[in-house]
Amino acid sequence: MTISVEVGRTPSGQRSYPLGFKVEFLQLWDAATLERGGRARLLREHALSRATVRGWLHARDRGDFEASMVSAALKSKGSRRVDAQERAELARLRAENKRLKKKVEQAEAIQEIMGKAIELMDGITASSTSEEEPIPPALMSAEQYQQWLERKGLSLVETVSALVAAGMTVAAACAWAGLARASFYRLSRRYRHY
Repeated sequence: MTISVEVGRTPSGQRSYPLGFKVEFLQLWDAATLERGGRARLLREHALSRATVRGWLHARDRGDFEASMVSAALKSKGSRRVDAQERAELARLRAENKRLKKKVEQAEAIQEIMGKAIELMDGITASSTSEEEPIPPALMSAEQYQQWLERKGLSLVETVSALVAAGMTVAAACAWAGLARASFYRLSRRYRHY
């Protein structure tokens, strides 16, 4: 998308940016957040500095653009006055529409997070009401723990490996699982020389 408003020149030869150019540029600026390097590309294409754009952003946030459009509409005469007022109203409505769209996006994100939280809570409730594991694995005897592992289709070596991957030391994981460290190394490395 290109900017339809031309950049003017002052009598001293400096570039002069009309309000329409600033508004269109800031719309492109906001849309450029989706692509990596989009904003830098915009700055290069229009030979602008970040400080200039930052000033425009602050002016837009303060409502200076809308105020300028309204004052320009009031100064114009005849049938053109109505067009300028309509343009100012349109700019104000677009800004309001943009704010409302952001609020809707936030509400949708919150709704999605809440849905996931409810699913998680339902899963926790369902797993806590099942009577499959009356005793937590950490409190089971070695025989109960071995039976629990067989029901789950796990082995002691897989359990120790998972604990080590989670950050526990091999010695602590072996002690927790009740497996000798030498046996863990022998089984995990598949030594067959015995």
